[in-house]
Amino acid sequence: MSKISKILIIIIFLAISCSVKDTRFSIGLEDFYGVWANEHCQMVKTGKYEILFERDNYIIDCSIRKVNSDDKQIYLETVATARYDTYNAQMFIVAKDLMNGGEIIYDNDRSNTIILSEHSCELKEYPEKIIITSKGETVGELAKLHKQLRLQFPSGNWQTLELIEPLNLSIPYMPIKADSQHIGTALHQWRLGTTFRQNDEGVVNSIAIYTNEHSFEFTINTNDNEIYADCRAGRVKTNDRGTLYDETIRLGYDNMDFAARMVSDNFETLRKELDIDNARFNLVSEFGPDNTVYQPVKSFDDTLIVVEGPDGDYPIVRPSKDSPDILEWFEYEDY
Repeated sequence: MSKISKILIIIIFLAISCSVKDTRFSIGLEDFYGVWANEHCQMVKTGKYEILFERDNYIIDCSIRKVNSDDKQIYLETVATARYDTYNAQMFIVAKDLMNGGEIIYDNDRSNTIILSEHSCELKEYPEKIIITSKGETVGELAKLHKQLRLQFPSGNWQTLELIEPLNLSIPYMPIKADSQHIGTALHQWRLGTTFRQNDEGVVNSIAIYTNEHSFEFTINTNDNEIYADCRAGRVKTNDRGTLYDETIRLGYDNMDFAARMVSDNFETLRKELDIDNARFNLVSEFGPDNTVYQPVKSFDDTLIVVEGPDGDYPIVRPSKDSPDILEWFEYEDY
């Protein structure tokens, strides 16, 4: 196997973006991009980022990792970790610029227990698995046949995860226009991809990843010199009436009240079918006791759909191939 092929395998295993070759779409290992889970964890792996949720007793961590590469090494960097203490209702965060990395910008971790690690990684390949090593120590294993990941999370804990939803990367394309027969498809397609936002200081403080069936968000906010992170994950389904959002993880603040929720079994929840009850689009848009919310369509035209949400109206704009806030494009897959 050539050196460049080995590098591409590593990239797909770690779900990291790099600028190397678009040939990564044709080597057959893109199946390892996607949404992964076990009972206590969820993770999304794309070509540029991993967003990882991990529950350990009463502590829930949300971390975001990115990787760069050259023709010799893969550089894995944890750019932020938010730690939620559900017992004491406290949140701590250590974070860099989420896209550019570099120096730590946000830090309210008084216990100094959150470490933002960086690794230079190499590949070791065996008949049934691929092992990623850093300084001679294993940091990840990929089972070739079973689509199973054994991965060291930023906390240092090892987790074995099963694939929930595969994901295919794409070159930029023009999404469909909205019309009365295709509102649901437009709602679905327009939000696909990895996007970023900057704060007023120009720091990238938010990364959102929308796959065909799931959404993941990591956002850093400040309020009166207080730092907090708003992290969430959920299942998403659309039709011509609107969007159903099933929130499986919510970490942050609801109306300034501490919130730290994760479903009891992530794997079992995510593998179940998500069914839309159209009658609920006729009700007020608010979270129900099952942590689902229906967002009915209020208006639309070719390039804009407005849905009603719990906190007001949400405009959803049709992106273009040149949209500057889109870091990655994903292939559209019908439900």
